[in-house]
Amino acid sequence: MGFTRFTLASMVVIFHSGFGGGGGVYALYGFYLLSGYIVQKILLEKYNYNRGVYLFFLNRFLRLIPSFLIASFLMYVSFLGICNLFGLAECQSLPTNVTLYVKQTSFTYDDFINGVIPNNVFKINPIQYVSFFGFISAFWSISIELFYYIAAPLIMLVKFKHRQKVLKITYIIFFFIYLYYSFILTGYNDAGRWSDIVYRNSIPTIFFFLSGAMLYENINKFKALQQIQFFKNQNYPKIFFLIIALVVMIGSKYIAPPNYLIIQYNIWILLISLGVAIVIISEQPTNYFSKENRFDYFLGELSYPIYINHKAILVMMIAYEILIDKDVSQTKSILQYLLIYLGSLVIATIFYFVVDRNITKLRKLLRN
Repeated sequence: MGFTRFTLASMVVIFHSGFGGGGGVYALYGFYLLSGYIVQKILLEKYNYNRGVYLFFLNRFLRLIPSFLIASFLMYVSFLGICNLFGLAECQSLPTNVTLYVKQTSFTYDDFINGVIPNNVFKINPIQYVSFFGFISAFWSISIELFYYIAAPLIMLVKFKHRQKVLKITYIIFFFIYLYYSFILTGYNDAGRWSDIVYRNSIPTIFFFLSGAMLYENINKFKALQQIQFFKNQNYPKIFFLIIALVVMIGSKYIAPPNYLIIQYNIWILLISLGVAIVIISEQPTNYFSKENRFDYFLGELSYPIYINHKAILVMMIAYEILIDKDVSQTKSILQYLLIYLGSLVIATIFYFVVDRNITKLRKLLRN
């Protein structure tokens, strides 16, 4: 599933680079479904009842937070570099989210802390919960994952023989919660409200994590399907998912009916979810470190570094456009898109070998 994770992360980079459409938005739902499947799998196969779930919490913490803090520090230093290079006054012409936490031309402890401490947003009518972060604005979606990581092990408190029944009931409840938030509370065409109370809200989003968990619990029901040649050949589902990703990115950019936008959003989400589900169903027991699977594993491991570091490249591009080129355009050339993507890939690769790979070694050591 490494190629799938890499493709989803690439969709986010392309979306944030200004391509348009909503490819990055819909990619997150693919991540959520995939994460729900993986969390359910490792909870039941690696963190059993005897060992408890405290190791699960520690492992997930090490998976996300240290890399986030290091990437945030690098972003902070890059902001300071831009400000010092062009002068603090010029720096203020950059977007607010770039300069909000850079009040000096030298490192300040308080500014860095303000840039990494989450700004929790909780509203009651309707219930909304999400956390925003300063330096890496996209990290709000990771806060939704953290929310699920805390909630998911609660199923372990249920007696094993009742686990599937409780999961099924919970899944049905959150299905209707998602429908209520996505259609009843937003109407058919209120994209802004949908973004606030559905897209960036932990509550309705739980449905997609639970979809992944349900897929894991029922994976044996797809054994007959797995015997079809399409699923036996690991490359076919990857190609199929890549086609779906391209359809969603291009379709969401150029197909924008004036009415029923919310229905359109959910069609794209359904397509991405279908693609991820097919990849999951086609998964075969494998050794990720064998020669034929090593590259796929590497691509999967790059997905998180790409996600948390691509903003640095975007900041440099913004700084160039505003402070040097003086021509800020919403429409970028193919070369600019390519530079942003390749730059993100280079930074992510370096970050993986210097930071993430060592953290992974520590996680494996603790797990064993």
